[in-house]
Amino acid sequence: MPQTMMLHNDTTKAIFARYATPKIEEKVHFTALLPEWEQLGLLDRSCNVYLNNRYVSVSNVVTSGSGDTMRFAVGQDPNVLVGRKMVKSSPDKSGMLSKEITETATITLTLKNTKNEAVEVNVKDQIPISNASDLKVTDVRTDGGVLDEKTGIVRWKVALQPREQKVVTLTYSVKYPKDKERSVILR
Repeated sequence: MPQTMMLHNDTTKAIFARYATPKIEEKVHFTALLPEWEQLGLLDRSCNVYLNNRYVSVSNVVTSGSGDTMRFAVGQDPNVLVGRKMVKSSPDKSGMLSKEITETATITLTLKNTKNEAVEVNVKDQIPISNASDLKVTDVRTDGGVLDEKTGIVRWKVALQPREQKVVTLTYSVKYPKDKERSVILR
C-alpha cells in the first residue's frame, strides 16, 4: 500500500478570494492569490491543500503563465452559500398581428455568509447575446453589476457581513420572431 510523507513544509503570504458562478454550479470557491510564489521554488504538479491544519482539497500548481501573482484553487467554501432562481414572464405577443414576442427573465442570486467574519464574493452570471438581427436583448438591469456587452457576462462584488444574506437581481427582455424556437432563447 502506498504511503506518503511530508518532504517540505513552507508558508507564504496569501490573499484569499471567493468566486461563484451559480448558473453553472451553486457553490462558492476559494482561490488563493500568492504574490510571492516564486520564492517557494514550486514545480508544476498536483498537491494536497491544507487550510488551518485541515485537509481541504487537491489542487494543481501551474507555474507557467502565473506572472507576479499565482492563482491557486483551494476548494469550496461551505460557509458561504449561493443560490440562483430564474423567473420568466409569459410571452407578450403585443397584439394579434404582431410578428414578435417579448419575454422577460429575472434571475435572483441569493448569497448568505454563515461565517463569523466578513467576506467578499465575486459573482458572475450571463445574459444571452445574439448576432442575429431578429433577436434582440433589451432592458438589461444588473442591480449594481457590471455588464460586458461583448460576452454578456455580468459581474458583482458582493460584500457580506457575518451572518448576512444579500440578494442581487439580473433582469432582461428578449424580443424575437413568433416562429423562433423559444427554448433556445431563455436559459
